[in-house]
Amino acid sequence: NYNYSAVNDAWVKISQTIDFKFGLFGFNVNGRFSAGESNYNFKPNFTKKTFTKEVLTFAIGATKKDTDFWNQLRPVPLTNEELKDYKTKDSIKMVRESKPYLDSIDKIQNKVNFLSPIIGYTFQNSFKKWSISFDGLIEDFSFNTVQGFHSSLGVNYFKRQNDKGKWWSAGLGVAYGLSEKKARPTFYFSRKWNNISKPRFYLSGGITTPQFNGRNPIKKLDNLIRSLTRRLNYIKIYEKEFVRIGYSEEIRNGVYFSSSLEYANRKPLFNTTNYSFARQSRSDPYTSNNPLEPNNFTSSVFTEHKIATFNIGSTFVFGQKYFSYPDRKFNVSESKFPSLNLNYRKTFGSDNSEFNADLITANLNQDINAGNYGEIFYHIRSGLFLKKKNIAFMDKLQVNGNQLTFVMDNQLNSFGLLEYYKFYTNDKYAETHLEHNFKGAVLGKIPLINKLNFHLVGGAKTMFMASKKPYTEYSIGLGNIGFGKWRFLRIDYVKSFHAGIKNDGLLFRLSMFN
Repeated sequence: NYNYSAVNDAWVKISQTIDFKFGLFGFNVNGRFSAGESNYNFKPNFTKKTFTKEVLTFAIGATKKDTDFWNQLRPVPLTNEELKDYKTKDSIKMVRESKPYLDSIDKIQNKVNFLSPIIGYTFQNSFKKWSISFDGLIEDFSFNTVQGFHSSLGVNYFKRQNDKGKWWSAGLGVAYGLSEKKARPTFYFSRKWNNISKPRFYLSGGITTPQFNGRNPIKKLDNLIRSLTRRLNYIKIYEKEFVRIGYSEEIRNGVYFSSSLEYANRKPLFNTTNYSFARQSRSDPYTSNNPLEPNNFTSSVFTEHKIATFNIGSTFVFGQKYFSYPDRKFNVSESKFPSLNLNYRKTFGSDNSEFNADLITANLNQDINAGNYGEIFYHIRSGLFLKKKNIAFMDKLQVNGNQLTFVMDNQLNSFGLLEYYKFYTNDKYAETHLEHNFKGAVLGKIPLINKLNFHLVGGAKTMFMASKKPYTEYSIGLGNIGFGKWRFLRIDYVKSFHAGIKNDGLLFRLSMFN
């Protein structure tokens, strides 16, 4: 239906009705869509700021309007069927939000079984919007030569204060190593205010055992398997008594701010067990917990010290698009532009002045959808100390290596054939990772081979570090290996070059990490 507008000298559509009817397999369906249109603007004043990265928006309170509002706005009244349907849905919603209904659901979910101490347990009160959970023994169970078999127990409380993203959480935990015979308690408190800018505050502290490389290149499960079956204790740790405070927020679209301040007492640790399942070499010792001197079992790579660490950084997600809802903001992944992270770290207040240093790091990464040509990923990481000093080993810039043939991580930010603690610096360095998964663009064009549905994957990685010669790797592999929907495996052939020395090897990993 159109009306003539004298102001605009044009016929303007004011309403539209679409009727439909169809049948399928004995089921007959019919219905109607009705829409009214008004408030036209035939001479909009568009500027560069008119169209932003906001893809969709809803006015605040759009879902809270009363009947009078909709009666005035609605050009076509609701039918009797629509009125009945809305009343039914409102009644169902009221029932599902009522205390008796929520209590009945909780009664089922809150049941305890004999596996609860092992896998964990959560008790919740949905009506009052709180829950308390207990971490199971299996969650943090592992093995290393410092603690032996170790695990942790913890309790966590969560309170949701509204439906707009406001909540707070707190927890206590204690880890214990059977060989070391030492307990290490920890605590945390975290609070979030909304789902729009997502401001978040946290406070934590206690005693932990982090890896010397803060990027955690060695997974606990990998270390447990290799230690017990092959006596390869790759993971190297130290003890940290600490308290940390931090805050993060998306201060504007695509700009994320984060900061933290920590004070810690860091102590060296030494092996306390020689146990493994490997009977044929049970009498052979593991390597020491010193990452630079595998046969030094009496001294560490650092001396005990106290130090404060301040971090401040920003992440820029260029071209980030988003949806705006009345009480939340939903960011949409966008691969046309990269993401950049900048961070400044200052260590200060140490009882050894050489440990006080200033570090600037930058990370640039992007995952590009190349359409019919597959997917391209790249990651560039660099760092620079403002002044070269003899800092503690764990504060040096380190590269993520790998000494495993079967890996369970994506390896996109680590090198395939590099020893874990071979490259580190207190000066400057940069690394680049590039990978192209051609998917069906290459192998899909080869007769017979295209029936296998394998993916060709090529990669190149390089690292530059002050006072060291560059290290480079090239790889070619097959992904999506398997049968039907079960395609678990990816195999890569990797060749490395460093200081005139060449090396090569095969890497196997699960396809879910491709």
